[in-house]
Amino acid sequence: MLATGLFVEHYQRYEVIWNGERGRTVFFQNEKPYDVPDQASWIGPRGNGYAAYKVADEVTDHELWGGGVYSFFNANPSVRVDRGFEVPIRSGCTAC
Repeated sequence: MLATGLFVEHYQRYEVIWNGERGRTVFFQNEKPYDVPDQASWIGPRGNGYAAYKVADEVTDHELWGGGVYSFFNANPSVRVDRGFEVPIRSGCTAC
């Protein structure tokens, strides 16, 4: 599966969860939700916030080229997100 020019914005948790093998995304843009009320309500499984683009832990072959994630938490500027991307740590699974 190939995705080109994927834009996903302002969702409440993970914006994209990629479950399939041999996937490729060329250009991904994301902006996190503006209206997160506080950090306590936005804690993901791996820390503060949620990644915009998550490759499932079972995936062994995936590529992402030209990915960008940004945030502007105007409802509460003290909110933080620890990561924009989550990928399994193994050879063959690359975030570029």
